[in-house]
Amino acid sequence: MVGLNWSTFLIEIVNFVVLVWLLTRFLYQPIRTAIAKRRATIAQQLGEANELKAHGEALQKQYDERLVAWGGEKAQLKAQFESELAELRSAREAALASELDRRREQEAAAARARDAERERDLARTAVKKAAAFSSLLLSRIASPEVETRIVDVALADLRALDETARAPLAHALDSGAGAVVVTTCYPLDDARRASISAGLTRALGASPNIRFEQSQALIAGIRIDLGTASLEADIADELQWFAENGNARV
Repeated sequence: MVGLNWSTFLIEIVNFVVLVWLLTRFLYQPIRTAIAKRRATIAQQLGEANELKAHGEALQKQYDERLVAWGGEKAQLKAQFESELAELRSAREAALASELDRRREQEAAAARARDAERERDLARTAVKKAAAFSSLLLSRIASPEVETRIVDVALADLRALDETARAPLAHALDSGAGAVVVTTCYPLDDARRASISAGLTRALGASPNIRFEQSQALIAGIRIDLGTASLEADIADELQWFAENGNARV
């Protein structure tokens, strides 16, 4: 049996302690320092990563919020654009409708004017034809008897004149040549001339100088010229008045 060598054992223990000290002094401590630095670096990087993550999440949230806000703004702008477009369309349609109404009214007014002018032309033509027909008819039926009736009516109207109506006749006679010209289509007998002279004397308030004449243009009736005034009761003048005033009314 081999015996225990205490000196060798002690030397081994010393060697082990020295080895442990050397390892602790020159190997373990640098490793611990390196590990601590590595952990610090990792912790720093992890913190920076967390900060970046938080910043990224904040940016993502901000982006999402901005995206939602932009969606609302886009919807609002779209609604505003559609509203303005609808208003513009309505305004254009109203303006177009107004223009169409104005043009239709102008066309209707022009059509009415053309129709009215055609009606006036037809009426003027009808008046002229009626006057020509009446002139032809009355020329054929005119006679001394018809003229006598017209003269009687004229004398009755002359006798019925009041002072207000007589004054202009006397003034017209004084302003003229002072002579009265009585024109008829057919010759007047002495009795008829005397009746006319008496009627004029009463109407004028004086006995005028009367000259009797004849004119076939009267057709039938009497015309009394008192200087600047004229009293007419004959078919020709009535037909002329009918033609002129009938045209004026159409």
